[in-house]
Amino acid sequence: MCGVSRAGRELEVQLLLDDLQPAVVALSESDLAVHDSVMFKNYKVFYPLAAQKRGFRLLLLVREDLARRFNPVVVKSTCMAIWLRLEAPCGSVMIAAIYRQWTDQEEEDLAVLHESIRDMSARYERLIVMGDLNLNLAKKDDTTYYRHRLLKLHLACLEENGLIVANELDWSPTFYSYGRFEDKNGTVIQKCSILDHIYYKGWHLHPPPSRCYPSP
Repeated sequence: MCGVSRAGRELEVQLLLDDLQPAVVALSESDLAVHDSVMFKNYKVFYPLAAQKRGFRLLLLVREDLARRFNPVVVKSTCMAIWLRLEAPCGSVMIAAIYRQWTDQEEEDLAVLHESIRDMSARYERLIVMGDLNLNLAKKDDTTYYRHRLLKLHLACLEENGLIVANELDWSPTFYSYGRFEDKNGTVIQKCSILDHIYYKGWHLHPPPSRCYPSP
């Protein structure tokens, strides 16, 4: 499974899919008009039931061979999240694609997301949550980070519901700024952050392979 930001460049995304062949994919910042549709070879595309003013900004992809075998069903959908159930041999697996945007109601949006996480975690033994959370995991110990309180609330929700951050020991940036800035030593740098996350629950011995990718 993998998460990819800025899905507006279909060709680059398709090349990435062909190369990696992930089972499920969350695409954020897709900016797809309400009356438009998009197709990716060998993947079934799921859209949110509710669109935003800019259209569909989140898509969930399931590889077609898995879709045929595991009968995916959208259980819950908003403009911020798609919750999809797969009937796998190990039992039901709930997969969520998330895109939490920067708004003037960030705390309220995060509370809604946490309520869904609690609900689905109580109902399903195996859970995968992935997407663009716009909370920088690289700053989790930085009390000067301006979203530090929201990040702490979010990490507490994950721990409360038994969700594990995937590949925490091998984090790499998933967003690079377009600008160049000077650090405290005067060295010109490109700011980067870890805004795309993947969490899982229920795979104690063999966690699902996962990775987040920056804009193609």
